[in-house]
Amino acid sequence: SIEIIARAHYDDEVDYITERGADQVVMGEREIANTMIGLIEKPPLAETVTG
Repeated sequence: SIEIIARAHYDDEVDYITERGADQVVMGEREIANTMIGLIEKPPLAETVTG
């Protein structure tokens, strides 16, 4: 009983890998986009340090 974590490059690969038993599939482009959205939601670092 192991957890399978895989990386995909394209959306259709995520489905393909998941259908074949992967528990988690990471797509680099999606992770980058999620990080960028998170950064937009945070105040700029300069405001946190001086504010």
